[in-house]
Amino acid sequence: MKKTLLLTFLSLFLFTFASAQFDSYDDNQDPVEKVSLKSNAKIYPNPAIDFIGLQDNKGVSQISVFNVVGKKLKSFVVSESDRYYIADLPKGMYLVQLLSDNGKILKTQRLNKR
Repeated sequence: MKKTLLLTFLSLFLFTFASAQFDSYDDNQDPVEKVSLKSNAKIYPNPAIDFIGLQDNKGVSQISVFNVVGKKLKSFVVSESDRYYIADLPKGMYLVQLLSDNGKILKTQRLNKR
């Protein structure tokens, strides 16, 4: 009797969990759109001293520099073949976020500053 009751509850739980997973799937979401948020953009040089640049900046409209605690220290608007001044930042490690036009994070990259 206990085994049957336990099996019934387990089956009910698994069925509820599985149906919740299927309900959250949206047929209108295009997997290609999700993949297109990925970016090949890259911050260079790394480690940097005075300036950083952006290689393959397609789709990137803004660069934000954060310390390792998460405080935003600098923000730049991306333009073609531009360099971004970071000499006023102390030596250390930073996180650089590359943002799209609509503010979505395309990529986060670690940057060492010398």
